[in-house]
Amino acid sequence: MFGSSGSGRGSTAGAASAGAGTNLTIYGAASLKGALEKAKKVSAYTPPILAGMEQGYVFLYQKCVHLGCRVPNCPTSQWFECPCHGSRYDRLGIKAAGPQYGPAPRSMDRFSATVDGAGILTLDTGKITLGPLPVAVGQPGIIPPRTPTGCI
Repeated sequence: MFGSSGSGRGSTAGAASAGAGTNLTIYGAASLKGALEKAKKVSAYTPPILAGMEQGYVFLYQKCVHLGCRVPNCPTSQWFECPCHGSRYDRLGIKAAGPQYGPAPRSMDRFSATVDGAGILTLDTGKITLGPLPVAVGQPGIIPPRTPTGCI
């Protein structure tokens, strides 16, 4: 899925050629500032993923890392919520720590991307980067849900 938001909150809506099973979430640079600094310290984030984040893009594999169910965006909480077993991920695909946020062992997996000199965005769906470990809600690196309950 492909989405764009000038509000800095990010969104996912409509279909695009970003790749089947892919959520493209676009954020304003200000909303990624804290997450980007933390991501630079995580070895799992390769230079192409960090480059996308620096430009305001996060490319998430729309598949729950628990058992592979499709993880839709919940407009109520503005999180990704797995309808199969209840794993919940913030808008950057970070898994919330704790049993109340479901059984997934890590955050959503990511794809790297490049933007060439002509502004052409290329999403590499051939290489998946495993998502980082869960983060407790209220800690730096996770965006709290808009509502305590969501869509599942």
